[in-house]
Amino acid sequence: VGGVENYTTSSWSEDLRMDKSGRFSWAKDSGFYGGSGGVGFAGSNSSPEASGSYSIDGYIIQFKFDNGRVETKSFVYFPSENDFFIIDGSSYWIPSD
Repeated sequence: VGGVENYTTSSWSEDLRMDKSGRFSWAKDSGFYGGSGGVGFAGSNSSPEASGSYSIDGYIIQFKFDNGRVETKSFVYFPSENDFFIIDGSSYWIPSD
């Protein structure tokens, strides 16, 4: 009796930079690797950095991209926990510097 080892690991990251003037830049990267039957595979994908302006109104954040695209998403910020916020269910860490 033999066995075949199968596995896949994936990762992704987003870098969302928002400044106090209402401008943002957003970059996304993802990658994966794995193996099956002694054969390995890997790949990656990077989205070009996007930028534009943003505005927050209550629990909504609107991104107006420089290319004309507009996206409206849910936004949650906890003032007592000022080290992160949530956009459409994804958490974003706020660096202390």
